[in-house]
Amino acid sequence: MPDSDDLSHHETQTALPGPLLVTGFWDKVGTWALPASSLSLASAFVLVVTILFLVRNREMRSLFLLSWKSGLVIAVVAAAIAWSIVILCGRRPGRLWPRVWALIVAGLCTASVILVPLFPEATWVSALTVAGAAAAVTLGSRLVRLPPDSGMIPKIAPLTALLVLAGVLPAVAWLGDSIVAGKRERVAAMIEQVRRWTTEVAAVAGRDWTGGGWEDANRAAASLAQIQPAAKLDLSLWREAFYLERDQELAQEVGKLLQATAQGFDEDRVPRVSRLRDPAFYFDPVAKRWEESAVFPEASETVGRYFQEMGRIFQELDLQVGLAESTALAELKKSYLEESRPGVVKQLSGQMQEWTDHWAVFRVPGHDTLLGFSEMPLGKLLKSPIPTLGIPASDLPVLLSLSFQRVRSFKLIPGCRPLAPYTETKDGSSRQYSRLDCFSYGPRTDTLGAWPRIEMRLVYASQANRGLLSDQKPSEIYFLFPLPEGRVENEFQKQVMSDLAEAVRETTEREVAPIDRSGSTENGFRVRGEGLTITVYKPSFEPLYEKRKALVVRAERKG
Repeated sequence: MPDSDDLSHHETQTALPGPLLVTGFWDKVGTWALPASSLSLASAFVLVVTILFLVRNREMRSLFLLSWKSGLVIAVVAAAIAWSIVILCGRRPGRLWPRVWALIVAGLCTASVILVPLFPEATWVSALTVAGAAAAVTLGSRLVRLPPDSGMIPKIAPLTALLVLAGVLPAVAWLGDSIVAGKRERVAAMIEQVRRWTTEVAAVAGRDWTGGGWEDANRAAASLAQIQPAAKLDLSLWREAFYLERDQELAQEVGKLLQATAQGFDEDRVPRVSRLRDPAFYFDPVAKRWEESAVFPEASETVGRYFQEMGRIFQELDLQVGLAESTALAELKKSYLEESRPGVVKQLSGQMQEWTDHWAVFRVPGHDTLLGFSEMPLGKLLKSPIPTLGIPASDLPVLLSLSFQRVRSFKLIPGCRPLAPYTETKDGSSRQYSRLDCFSYGPRTDTLGAWPRIEMRLVYASQANRGLLSDQKPSEIYFLFPLPEGRVENEFQKQVMSDLAEAVRETTEREVAPIDRSGSTENGFRVRGEGLTITVYKPSFEPLYEKRKALVVRAERKG
């Protein structure tokens, strides 16, 4: 009880609660509105500041890129926070716009979840993801229920914004610097890698393929497989090189690689099976049997692998990437289309006309697009000139007029195997023979090597009990057409004889008529003109070796 007898009413004077007092800077910033509104404004402020920080310079704008996994994790967590705010805080009393802002942030973070895997190479998606996450974390303070008399109420918005920015901006700066440094290393490493590729291509293309050692040569050709321009020179690399101002240097090195690859198709550089001493197989007249070369399979596989890998590299250097900002890339692509490609097409087109070595061209990826042929038609092949002789296999009159002396005068006929004179005795009389066997090849289906497609055999035979004369003309010509696996004999014979007759007609411009009244050249034909008749007899299938067969066609001069 009070000691005084004055029982009148007294007002109790108490200090106002802390949340309602404005005593400093934080209070002035935080008490202009309720926490929901102030935190929404702080969240928008963090969003804007983070975006501005991410685009503060060219390198950050162009190269700041999160891995899609990291970006997806950040976006999912941010979306979870934002939607939690929308759901849990949506029914609290207060103004409408904080609810709308929470919904906007949730939509932004959800969009990031969708965009990250769809556009993993887009830097703007990474920037949006990080900025949205920062805004969501700032807004996340709304999930904390503060007592109405808490002194943190006026401070929660500015402190949250500062704490988020203090954590996000240094992290983004460090991460951005790391990303840019990594991009610099990647571009520099790729430039150096292209230089090494150029050296390796030039070394393989500059080999001496005539010295044998096909096992080592095969390994050298196979080493080209590790050169993968398409997998490395992608759009992201060119973009990084451009923004780091090294696209010109990269384009120059790729141009050197392109030049070295194009030079690898030069006729003096490519490996050839026509330089081999022995063909894939041949008939030994002394041993009376077919012999198979022990060297040819590996040698032809080396040739096929060389053309395949060189062609692949060249094809991959036709860069299918576009970056409008890079003049260096545009010039490189123009150089490929206007200089390198026409040069390679010219080289390959020339080799495609060759009797022996044309087959290797069809190992080049995209040869049908480059040359307009998916394979060499037999008729076209028969009209191709035989190396050194310069005479097509279909020019029977000229071949049957080729003197023994002229053939012997050639020290080397690529793709051909001249046989030294040999003697055969029959019915008590002996004759001296000599042959010139010339081979043409086609690509195998089971390996990268080649398989004989045609053997043309010029046969010189002396008079009985005499030797060969220098002006001796061939007594006959044999053609051997190995039967491809899976082909029916009758169909194959009909096609070969039809193509041979048509090629002879077009080459000689002479009359070509069936040998019988069937009206078909399938059973043989005659070539007439200028007082000369050549009979091409009905062909037959003969065994070679290992169950293989060949269609044998014989042509003989009759006047």
